[in-house]
Amino acid sequence: MRRLASTLLALLVLLAGGALGLLNPDPVTVDLYGWSLRLPLGVLLWLAVLAGALIAGAVWAAGRLWPRERGTPRAGHDSDAGLGP
Repeated sequence: MRRLASTLLALLVLLAGGALGLLNPDPVTVDLYGWSLRLPLGVLLWLAVLAGALIAGAVWAAGRLWPRERGTPRAGHDSDAGLGP
């Protein structure tokens, strides 16, 4: 069931991307101070969405993988386990 949902979501994203590209065919120039890029607006929008997704994924991964503060015990763990009174 999960594979079917993932496949349907991927197809929906591809369909939305195709519609975005077809509805925004006008060329746009992006000037990056000495370097210019001329692409259709739909392509530039998808590049912006992709860059945002990559940045969000990197921030999420850093939050999941970064070591937690040692002063705060995690739920279910007793910091005094095995120590006498």
